[in-house]
Amino acid sequence: MAVISYNLLEDFPKINHDFVLTIGNFDGLHLGHQTILKKTFDIAFEKGYKKVLITFSNKPAALFEENFLNTQIFPITSKIEYFKRLGIDYIFVFEFNSNLKNLSADDFLKFLSSNSHLKDVVVGQNFTFGKSKSGNSTLLKKYFENNNVFVTIIPLLYKEGKLISSTMIRQHIISGDFSINKYLFEPFYIKGLVESGKHFGRLIEFPTANIYIYEQIIPRPAVYATITAYKKDDLNSYNYDFSMTFIGAKGEIETHIFDKNLDLYNKEIKVYFISFIRDNIKLESLAHLENLLQNDKGNIIKFFKSIDALEIGPEKFLKKISGRIFDVQF
Repeated sequence: MAVISYNLLEDFPKINHDFVLTIGNFDGLHLGHQTILKKTFDIAFEKGYKKVLITFSNKPAALFEENFLNTQIFPITSKIEYFKRLGIDYIFVFEFNSNLKNLSADDFLKFLSSNSHLKDVVVGQNFTFGKSKSGNSTLLKKYFENNNVFVTIIPLLYKEGKLISSTMIRQHIISGDFSINKYLFEPFYIKGLVESGKHFGRLIEFPTANIYIYEQIIPRPAVYATITAYKKDDLNSYNYDFSMTFIGAKGEIETHIFDKNLDLYNKEIKVYFISFIRDNIKLESLAHLENLLQNDKGNIIKFFKSIDALEIGPEKFLKKISGRIFDVQF
């Protein structure tokens, strides 16, 4: 079972087993991140080390951008759950607060070397650290070469001519393009709590789950083909259903699950975004809305049928389109 430490620098020197360390934000856990983790796991298995990971609970950009909008791909709770299920032994989660931001590169390296059980470090090629990003992977490797710690630098990953990065993933999500699901550990989803809405959907037999989301990026306003997951009665597993989701101009999110009448109020759900369907249009009446939604539902069902999603079912389809290189169930 993973040991998790929040904002406690003093816990790092207490690890009393030889270990391999990896560090990064790991937002989205895309294929590039997974390659780093895979190498970390290979070293741990080969040498009998524990697996230790340092990550952050909020994006560093929040401290540097004046008009910052949250662009977390997945919530921190999801990220930690991924690490736990993958088998990380020690997870250190730090808020990227001003103290950490102002830590010099030299002080950061001294912090890492404060534990003599550190034997290997694995980072990505574009890893930076320290105040004003003054440290990088090359400096890290040079420093630890003199301290009998092996450093592995994982090259940047390209697929189909694209650099696989969190920035690229965010750009596609904001534009409503979910072809990037194939690069993610799980297809992009919004996780949130279902709250009471205006109930217009029930008047036309299109009940929707109105979602209050946590700190996550939001796709552009539009209608999308989605798959919605909600906990089963035993709370240890999920039901998955085909759905369609509306995102409004103010970021409001409403999801209609096909052919189900569920009471999901005050329950947490996950809405996986599969494909853009259409832009939002101005409504003229309730009847106009009803006709529009009926047409959307038909188009989305045709879309899911065309890509064999209806045949294999929503849960297996999500696994099929994800970019997961680890055989772990969620």
